[in-house]
Amino acid sequence: MQDEPDCATGGGYTLYVWREKDSANAATGVNCTLVDEATGTQLLSNSALRTSATVQSPRVVFNNGAFFITYVQGTSLYCRVILTSAPTTVGAEV
Repeated sequence: MQDEPDCATGGGYTLYVWREKDSANAATGVNCTLVDEATGTQLLSNSALRTSATVQSPRVVFNNGAFFITYVQGTSLYCRVILTSAPTTVGAEV
C-alpha cells in the first residue's frame, strides 16, 4: 500500500515517490518509480530510498536536469538526487 504520493516531470522522465506501507497499514519507508515518458519504460521500479517506519513527507521536484527527492525522519530532512544524464543511479542520501 502507498500514501503521501508526489511526482515531478522533466527531461523526458516522470518520477513518482511515496511512503510505502505494509498489509497492516504501518509505514515501512519511502520508495520511487522513474518512468521514461517516450517509451513508458520503468527505469527504476518501486525502488526503496529509505527503509524506516518513521519516515514521512516524501516530495520530489525537478530542476536543471535533476530530480531532488526529500523526506523527513524525526527532525532531520534528507535528500537524494537522480540526474537525467544517469537516470538509473540514485545519489547518496544527504
